[in-house]
Amino acid sequence: MPWTRRVQERRTTRARKSIDLLDFIRSNRATLVLKPNDDYGGRGVFLGPHLDERAWDEAIATALAGDYVAQDLIDLQPEYFPVFTEREWH
Repeated sequence: MPWTRRVQERRTTRARKSIDLLDFIRSNRATLVLKPNDDYGGRGVFLGPHLDERAWDEAIATALAGDYVAQDLIDLQPEYFPVFTEREWH
């Protein structure tokens, strides 16, 4: 499970060390994603590596004003599963 924290001004832990959460988020844009805590389908998600510093700062402000989490960005690979139609597998 990826490291996840609710975005707010506070201290928390990362790798068993105490960190200032907002400083960490600002400094680690390339490895983080900000996303709404209660939404679905990718709406409102900010992918750090796809944003410049200014856009990331704006995303942090949006996260602080709403109910967002910061999470480690993980590399998701598509999975292929066989599907059987009426006559054959695809």
